[in-house]
Amino acid sequence: MKPIQLKKTVIDIPFMDEKGKEALVLHFDQSDENIKRLYDSFDEIQSIAKKLEKEESDNFEEIKDFLKKAIDSIFGEGSFDQLYAISPSIQIVAVYFAQMAIGIKEELEQEDIKSIEKKYLK
Repeated sequence: MKPIQLKKTVIDIPFMDEKGKEALVLHFDQSDENIKRLYDSFDEIQSIAKKLEKEESDNFEEIKDFLKKAIDSIFGEGSFDQLYAISPSIQIVAVYFAQMAIGIKEELEQEDIKSIEKKYLK
């Protein structure tokens, strides 16, 4: 039997500075548990992004706590602090989080489509 190639289980998420230099790389583990955590937080991410766009900063600490817990649980302990260190703004970190969530969701969906294409469209 021909060997089966193992798939990469981590999605790398690079952050580039204005000069195109890599400033940070976060990693998303594609385990079922981690994907579920991401999808469970997706609606709340969008809600927080809308609050921040409207400058509803009354719940600043609540938003910061949510972002820290969500980012650290999905991307690894200390990930929030790394993002906040390169962009010390809750509004910007919330936008990053939303972008990461959308990008990962799109990448996971693309992988599903590729698997179906390989299986049925030979």
